[in-house]
Amino acid sequence: MARKKIEQTEEQRKLYNVLIKEVKKANQRILRLERETGLKGSFASKQLYDYLSSSPISVITKKGRIGLSKSFTTTQLSAIQTAINLFFGSGYSTVREVKKTKRTYSKEAGKTISYKQANVIYTSGRNWSWILGMNGMTSSEFWGEWVPRAKNGEIPKEDWVESLATRIGIELDSYYKKELTAIYIYVTGD
Repeated sequence: MARKKIEQTEEQRKLYNVLIKEVKKANQRILRLERETGLKGSFASKQLYDYLSSSPISVITKKGRIGLSKSFTTTQLSAIQTAINLFFGSGYSTVREVKKTKRTYSKEAGKTISYKQANVIYTSGRNWSWILGMNGMTSSEFWGEWVPRAKNGEIPKEDWVESLATRIGIELDSYYKKELTAIYIYVTGD
């Protein structure tokens, strides 16, 4: 039985041809990040997965790579291109930048942290940095005041996350409460 030929519009064909190399490059970066960190969906690839896993797009394969097919709609192809451009532009899609970030976080924490911990810090910061900015808290305040206060025992473990949430005027969800508690425990050695 002969395969049915997939018909593409001119726009789809042009977009598909551009995306072949971009998808391959993005998938290679994702693989390098996974090999270096031992984590799937970390740093910039988490945002990429979130964007490309949404129901109208859904182009992430079971192996965690970006899928590409001639049968994709113009909307799906455009979404892939937008997400890949954001991924490449983030700076956190390269092993070099992730290693640099991990070193920076380790220096700020005063001890070596794992890629998993660095990813939590990065993800937490990315997800609520706009809140920090809106409420006047900066990264330097977090690392310069909140972390030292935790290290000095001024804020007990059970109050640290809640105090931070109060400071920025928002209730954090359970995932970030758990992850920030883990950072507190690691930074203080408790």
